[in-house]
Amino acid sequence: MCSGRHWQKRAFDAKVVTAAFRAGDKQVFELASQHFLHLILLQDQLLGTRKEFKVGTWIEAARSAGQTQEEKALYEWNARVQITTWGNRVAADQGGLRDYAHKEWNGILKDFYFMRWKAYFDYLACVLDGKQPEELDFYTLEEAWTKETGFYSSIPEGNTVVVAKNILKKFLNVLSTMDNLRLS
Repeated sequence: MCSGRHWQKRAFDAKVVTAAFRAGDKQVFELASQHFLHLILLQDQLLGTRKEFKVGTWIEAARSAGQTQEEKALYEWNARVQITTWGNRVAADQGGLRDYAHKEWNGILKDFYFMRWKAYFDYLACVLDGKQPEELDFYTLEEAWTKETGFYSSIPEGNTVVVAKNILKKFLNVLSTMDNLRLS
């Protein structure tokens, strides 16, 4: 049995990706960034088992405040902006308000944060390949999600305990893969 402290030391996060990038290790960078993205999807799956952690609950509440279709659309847009860009480009880029009300909820993780992290990792991969990619415009990436009106359910999916156990098994495999890579 591993202690909590041991797990903290071995916790897989963006630091592994950053270290691999700085070392110029393409193999570890690719594997670590893919695992990081996979963990976002696993977290999204787990959060989907609870109504209070679903972005659909947030959006439904916002839309229900509107009387007309126009109001419902406006309130949905406001709800989406509040938890992402916090407004226009000036507020997000110059005002320092991007992610001010950051939420790690089911739906937004897989459709917003996954996309943003993947774009960043793809950018870094190009740099590792010696290319000079165009600077990322995060606001443009993010604004597209704020303007969407796709449906997000507020109904929980799956059993929290069962999903958590499956995710733990997958996470342990990720750690094992990373350990094996370091040993090779």
